[in-house]
Amino acid sequence: MQSSDEMPKAVGFDFFDVEQELNYGQPPQQTLQLDGQFDLDKVRAALTANGFTEQDQSDVEVWCGPNGCDSGTKMNIQDRNLANPFGGDLGRKWPMIVQADNLIGSPDLSVIRAHIAVKSGSVKSLADTPEYRAAVDALTQNGVLMQAYFWDGDILAAMNQLDPMIVTLSPEQRKKIIATMLKDYEPLPVYKLLAFGDVANDTQAAGETALVYGSEADAKKAAEILPKRMAVYTSLVSRRSLTEIMTDRGVTKPDFQMIESNGQYVVLISFATTKPSNEDILAMKTDEEGGSVTIIPPELVYRFLVSSAMQRDLGWLSTTPREVLEAAAK
Repeated sequence: MQSSDEMPKAVGFDFFDVEQELNYGQPPQQTLQLDGQFDLDKVRAALTANGFTEQDQSDVEVWCGPNGCDSGTKMNIQDRNLANPFGGDLGRKWPMIVQADNLIGSPDLSVIRAHIAVKSGSVKSLADTPEYRAAVDALTQNGVLMQAYFWDGDILAAMNQLDPMIVTLSPEQRKKIIATMLKDYEPLPVYKLLAFGDVANDTQAAGETALVYGSEADAKKAAEILPKRMAVYTSLVSRRSLTEIMTDRGVTKPDFQMIESNGQYVVLISFATTKPSNEDILAMKTDEEGGSVTIIPPELVYRFLVSSAMQRDLGWLSTTPREVLEAAAK
């Protein structure tokens, strides 16, 4: 809460000014986009006070830290500021694109330049590609998309390889885990895009996972395999089953949908929790009153999915071929 209170001084806007958040990429090329109602005069004043200068490129408003636009990856723990979502956790000063309802920051200048090219109209946006449009269409089927996290390119290709967490185990542990995995193992068809979404409607909040396929047959096959995979998956980080982890977060049963959009086929998995009504909240009794209060915080499931991705604990979504697992088990 203290960090939230200090946001206006650090970046010129309040936590409640943000309406949507979009994260993508992996360090040091991760990107944060925030959509909302921003007072740009306050944003500019805060950036100026923190040593930033305006360095517009191709008629796009760009702000860079005191050491230049190419210094966004430089860490300064003494300058750490958790109130700044654009690299402040490590004392970094990411270059930023500033627009009325959209703020974009990344430590990697090449990423910022790519966004500048899109903003100036010289290249097309990822939002114009069929797989991204299909993913967003799927993630907005069941409510308002609050925030999302996408995987593509090299990081997605790594899902076709042996889990790095398994590689680090001792030979005995590795053989034991892989032997368990190989029981009734069916390789998951390779998907083109992986997305996680934080979605809410009037009655439910959900963390969602979207796998985008170019083939209806592959999507149907994935929809057959995934429920069985998820039912037996055990996290390599917590050593707990995925079912148990989701139950603790208020998820009774995941819901599966297959959605056709933009010539693509999306397997959408929704981990939904019930949102208590105002009447339910008012009727709840505290421990002192002889009751127990259990409210599932918003975005809890989404944060778990993103954390699992960051920790490479997504074995239930692995597309590793069976022969790769068999070779690793020898």
